[in-house]
Amino acid sequence: MKVIIINGFPQAGKDTFVELCKGCIDEVYPDTSGSVVIRELWASTPAKMALKYMGWDGKTKTPEIRDALCLLKALSESLFDWTMEYLKREMAHVELRHPTVDVVVIHCREPELIARLKKEFNAITLFIQRDSCVKYHTNSSDNNVCNYSYDYIVNNNSTIQKLERVAKSWMKEVLG
Repeated sequence: MKVIIINGFPQAGKDTFVELCKGCIDEVYPDTSGSVVIRELWASTPAKMALKYMGWDGKTKTPEIRDALCLLKALSESLFDWTMEYLKREMAHVELRHPTVDVVVIHCREPELIARLKKEFNAITLFIQRDSCVKYHTNSSDNNVCNYSYDYIVNNNSTIQKLERVAKSWMKEVLG
């Protein structure tokens, strides 16, 4: 199983890039006849679950909500290593219950956690760069997305068609 850790500023196109990768699997790997599966995990899930329990609607992402998620995540990691333990359990679940999953994409923002995940899961790292995206600078998670030496950087400054071509090429290179 290949593990990819993806990062980028909000609205850089991370989700879009993953969806394009999923959509080009059959074209990139025609001999697999739809058997290559990509699953996504988010390092922010435990903090999001906690904030929902406190009353957050799960959708609104104001700077204040982004700050709260960052603070909850930092607190839970410093006390319990919550995010890492959550992701380890999820990866074990994927391996046990979904043996057909070939690629797991972990969405993660914090450079220290990215380094730990890369080591733990023998992962590769990917940064989606988009010059026009909103670059929040209200919390350490958003402030530090560029403070890591990523294995791959995908520039998303053109059309969706260009990004789709990049996704196909990247999939061939990384998974080929």
